[in-house]
Amino acid sequence: MQFLEVLRNIVLMVVILGVLISLHELGHLIAAKSFHVYCFDYSIGFGPALLHKKKKGAETYFSIRAIPLGGYVSMYGEPGAVPQGMEEPPEERSLNAIHKGKKMVVLSAGVITNFILGLILVAISAFAFPQYYYAYAGYSETVQVEKAGEVSDFTISVNYVAPTFDGLALSYLESVKPEGSKSEDFVLPMWIYGANVNIIDDEVYVYRENGDRLEDFPRVAVYYPTNLIEDRCLEDFIRLYPAAKDKDGNYIVPEQPLQDLGIHYVPDVSDANGYLSYSSSNTLNCTFSISPRFALIQEGMKKEDFYRMFMEATYAPNADQIKMTILQDKVSSSGVLIHPIKQWNGWEKGWKVFGEKTGLAITAVGQGVASLFTPGGFQNLSSVVGMTAALSVVTDSGGAANIFFFAGLISINLAFFNLLPFPGLDGWQMLTTTIEGIFRKKIPAKAQGIASMIGLGLLFALGIAVIIKDVIALF
Repeated sequence: MQFLEVLRNIVLMVVILGVLISLHELGHLIAAKSFHVYCFDYSIGFGPALLHKKKKGAETYFSIRAIPLGGYVSMYGEPGAVPQGMEEPPEERSLNAIHKGKKMVVLSAGVITNFILGLILVAISAFAFPQYYYAYAGYSETVQVEKAGEVSDFTISVNYVAPTFDGLALSYLESVKPEGSKSEDFVLPMWIYGANVNIIDDEVYVYRENGDRLEDFPRVAVYYPTNLIEDRCLEDFIRLYPAAKDKDGNYIVPEQPLQDLGIHYVPDVSDANGYLSYSSSNTLNCTFSISPRFALIQEGMKKEDFYRMFMEATYAPNADQIKMTILQDKVSSSGVLIHPIKQWNGWEKGWKVFGEKTGLAITAVGQGVASLFTPGGFQNLSSVVGMTAALSVVTDSGGAANIFFFAGLISINLAFFNLLPFPGLDGWQMLTTTIEGIFRKKIPAKAQGIASMIGLGLLFALGIAVIIKDVIALF
């Protein structure tokens, strides 16, 4: 990443976390004051105070501290002593003096604030900004196939992009397009395989400078866009995955409908990082050629015609190919320029997108929490370093809409995380309050204080460990 991009991401992450944490603690503060609980300090961050002030006649200090990894509201009655230099308030101003139901409202106010804020941010993402897409939806057709003596449904799907052509791509297009047609009327179709894997060319070989093959197996050119918000060349989005094999080492034979459309190989995407590395010294100055199946768009086409158009494009004569050279982490120009595809959601679609994104956010949080109790779950945790590193991908794949969704996801994550019954979190205090209400017996303040200190220490240690993991991942 460029220095300015890294700096932008750091500032943006600080702003996002600052707003989310500030409002979380503000929820606690407002709820506490509404029940007349005495609040010593409203603090953003931990550690030494960079700012520690209160208005004349007010009782609560406002603090900004050096470590921006959280925040707190210091309320009278919580575990711990009265802050040094402050007088002990009347007992009736204590958090423990109010009704248990009111105390639960105070303790849950931050969680509720974060959850509602998360929903608001997701709604802003869905309604206030355009949505970006990697391709236009083409057409799908479900046919029946027979495999191992059983008949089942098989769906053939096609998406497409509408690029502009120059150089090698234009020469290739001129060699395959019908006489009298214009290059600007052509699109690039991509056959969908499995879980939304977009195939541009199903049989690609990589060659050394001397003309020998680098490998003795074919690769499949997969369209994998990493930037949707600005013009980018096709070669930036091509990943060459090896052709998939079965457990016996034989190439997987595509279903008959795909064979009928000229598909000979399918990609092995079991390893997301298993595509050809352009940065390897072994691939420097190697070449490969692709034969895209450009298709002609005609005015007034129906969906059925649209699909047939893609099928006909599959059989276009490959008179030429688009040959590209691997040059220091990059590939030479293909001449295919991909343009952003963006669309504003209307009222009806906006609510649909809001529902989908909200479900996605809650599901992601649930899966993340569940993974903590599985082998390797630690790897699924992300620190502020990991989230900051992810911002470039978030921005490139959806602009402002994705940034607000990302912030909403973090806010909902904070809400659920704070509900965990772990010492130092809101969920722990809610649990102890519930136990006290059920058994009508107060848990000793000293025991609560010790548990909270141990919990905060463990959380801090976990945070440092996750930061170290994310820093190592950057290299």
